[in-house]
Amino acid sequence: MKKNILLFVLLFSHLFFSQKIEYSYKNIDSNLKFDLLIDSTLNISQWKMVQNAKGENVSKNNLNTFFVRKKNEYYISDKTISKRVLIKDKPEQNWEKTSETKIILGYNCNTAITFFRGRKYKAYYIKDIFPDFGPWKFNGLEGLILEIASEDNQYNFTATKVDLVKPNIDLEFITEKLQEKSFINWDEFTSEYKKDIDNFINKETCNCSEDGKNILKIKKIEKIYPELHETGIIY
Repeated sequence: MKKNILLFVLLFSHLFFSQKIEYSYKNIDSNLKFDLLIDSTLNISQWKMVQNAKGENVSKNNLNTFFVRKKNEYYISDKTISKRVLIKDKPEQNWEKTSETKIILGYNCNTAITFFRGRKYKAYYIKDIFPDFGPWKFNGLEGLILEIASEDNQYNFTATKVDLVKPNIDLEFITEKLQEKSFINWDEFTSEYKKDIDNFINKETCNCSEDGKNILKIKKIEKIYPELHETGIIY
């Protein structure tokens, strides 16, 4: 009897502290699939692509899709116009709770709204289950975020399955990359991003007709260079 109770406690503790949540991520151009792998005992999670924009399955870890949260810091691979950069980010969202509720995957979810890096979002979360975790960079609520969408409907993260299995986090790969690679902070990345765009525009020449023009417009979830997202830059 005691053995059965112990096994139950161990199983319950495992399910409570580790989990895999499958998400569908829709942006302006494509539909991708990700897994959010959580091990809250180690205070680490991985936002792992499992299907790319071409519909191809992605199984292996690689530096181009590196996206790891360790404690409250995110270690991410991202791109400017011309190069890939490794970033250490500490995103924070200020949430405003609302009275709206929604059933997602059988869970009764509460609602909160935030404005984050140029966009307004509405999130639905399971209260008191995996507090502070969510897809991509979203965090800070007292429960797991199952769905979040931008007000302009251009970006949407929706959980499609909550899997009570041990998350397949490759700690050896993650530890190795964190030790051997240099990560710049968010302010350094945004500065590099803007500088790279300005250099690109300055070097380009218009090869269009006399009445034509080139317009550079960036589609990126974070509005680092706001005018690029709205009207674009003519050059």
